[in-house]
Amino acid sequence: MQNILMMHIHEGKSRREIARLTGIHRETVGKYINQYEKRREQLLAAGNTNFDVQALIDALTTAPKYKVGQRPKRKLTPEINEKIKQHLTENEEKRNKGMRKQQKKPMDIFEALEAEALTLATVPFFVPFVRTKTK
Repeated sequence: MQNILMMHIHEGKSRREIARLTGIHRETVGKYINQYEKRREQLLAAGNTNFDVQALIDALTTAPKYKVGQRPKRKLTPEINEKIKQHLTENEEKRNKGMRKQQKKPMDIFEALEAEALTLATVPFFVPFVRTKTK
């Protein structure tokens, strides 16, 4: 991205020419240049007339930082576990009656629990574990 912005700003090359030289798609080159110009306009609108172009380019090209390690642990409460088992038992009964297409999928079980105000975003994740424990 930094090379693209340097070619555009300092060398005055067009977006198509930059795309040809770098091998990056023309629309991607345009996206990078638009991001730069949008941020530049924001700085100018805020009254910063003497900002460093290189610092702006560096700020745009830094990789985003994600907070991956701070997610809460997934918890399966006994109450939700029982409800999942009930839905799986219903599925077993439907299979025995020859109604295999009417079985609930993990997402259907999640929606049913959500309707009962027992929300847990990872119910579809836990259904296979509960299913194997009951066998």
